[in-house]
Amino acid sequence: MDNKNLNKEVPVKEGDTISLKCISIGKKGDGIFKHEGFIIVASNTQVNKTYNLLLTRVLPTIGFADVIEDDEDGNDL
Repeated sequence: MDNKNLNKEVPVKEGDTISLKCISIGKKGDGIFKHEGFIIVASNTQVNKTYNLLLTRVLPTIGFADVIEDDEDGNDL
């Protein structure tokens, strides 16, 4: 197992809000986002759209978020 990511400081914490662009869709259909190399996963997203995200769970190597709103048109999802 590669432990180099475990020693890296996590750039977000639970409760943070952040605006990011969805870079990919995972195997289970969730959106994949990256912030300073850190992976964040959120449901109900589309690739290449930017979303305001609320971090709900942060682990050493991955974070989970809820979409607050679609940042490109300001509509709540």
